[in-house]
Amino acid sequence: KYSMECYLRQEWSDDRLRFNGPLQQLTLNIKMLEALWKPDTYFHNGLGSYVHMTTRPNKLIRINQSGDILYSMRLTIKAKCPMELRNFPMDKQSCPLVISSYAYTEKDVKFVWDRKLVSFVPGMALSQFEILNTRCTNYSVRWRSSKGMYSALRVNFNLSRSAGYFLIQVYIPCILIVVLS
Repeated sequence: KYSMECYLRQEWSDDRLRFNGPLQQLTLNIKMLEALWKPDTYFHNGLGSYVHMTTRPNKLIRINQSGDILYSMRLTIKAKCPMELRNFPMDKQSCPLVISSYAYTEKDVKFVWDRKLVSFVPGMALSQFEILNTRCTNYSVRWRSSKGMYSALRVNFNLSRSAGYFLIQVYIPCILIVVLS
């Protein structure tokens, strides 16, 4: 499994929310969120997730004059990552994150990656892995015991294990213990 902190940004249009006036867009108070329709997004291979609550829930909603909505939230997500460890510690892994609607079929909600796709904080480093690249795909899927096809997004985080970490943390200490004994 893996854990990540991210900003999940979703955009959609709702003609019922069009408006005219001097403002180009409205940023709504978090209390207004419950009154608006939002997609029931979930992480199919997720083990758990939560919205950060530092001082207030870390959520944002903006509506522009044409009824386009931006819904953003800061999350921590834990997800399954099946690992192939035959080449450990020189292994490469591909950890997926699958995003879909829980109840709405693709007739009602269609997920599509934005142009920006997935981005990382510049200079971000992991202790055991190096991020090689990401691969993002859109697809339709029929979940078990479901009626209809569901729109889904998948991002694969392709990782390469840093051998230096294991040399310093595991192999060198083991060699020193054997030599000293």
